[in-house]
Amino acid sequence: MGKIDWGSIEGNNKYSSLNKTHPENKRTGSLAEYVKFTNGSSHAVRPLGKPYYYTQLGMQVDGRYRSVTVTDPNDFIELFKKYKGLRASEKYAVNVICREDNVIRILQGPDSIFKEFKSYYAHTQKNPGGQEGADFIIKATGDGKERRYETKFDKPTVLTPDEKVLVKNNLYDLEKIFKTVDDIKDAENRLLGNFNNNSEERSPNSDDDLDFDNNNAVEVTDDDLDF
Repeated sequence: MGKIDWGSIEGNNKYSSLNKTHPENKRTGSLAEYVKFTNGSSHAVRPLGKPYYYTQLGMQVDGRYRSVTVTDPNDFIELFKKYKGLRASEKYAVNVICREDNVIRILQGPDSIFKEFKSYYAHTQKNPGGQEGADFIIKATGDGKERRYETKFDKPTVLTPDEKVLVKNNLYDLEKIFKTVDDIKDAENRLLGNFNNNSEERSPNSDDDLDFDNNNAVEVTDDDLDF
């Protein structure tokens, strides 16, 4: 859980066996922005910094997919016994510049999106999210469980002076946004959409975007972008 190197991205969900533990039946007042995919859509993105790894529980509730970030899904076995549709998964997230409008958003998803970033790192030994990184094009096909992603290297790119200004103090603090919930009852309430007004934040992986303010912004560091 947390920031990782590009070479650490894996291709198998180690919680797949846990998913079978079900009964036979039954920024400044704005919103954090995420890269949104629909069937047939594609986005050109430029990663910023290193990827963030997290694990989540998720399920459909009243026609909407809701999820919550947790440290270890194995600690929530009682919820798996209670809710047949509950699934555990491993996800990755990274700040990116979306080339269509030069807005910084959060790219999140399964390893299938991020494997090409790892391949670029393996072949060049350069951080794709560093100052001398690269652009990639991501295409999505299918809906729901049939959704598939294809990521292709586009071209190497060096951050311009204007992009450095854009990035400074505008990266999302992924550790804060994907903050873990380790209390079973709290996790269950969030999955069911029962948000306590005193809770610090909602899961950013639900259909609703996470409220974002200045406290979720992080200053760029030399380590993150290889400046």
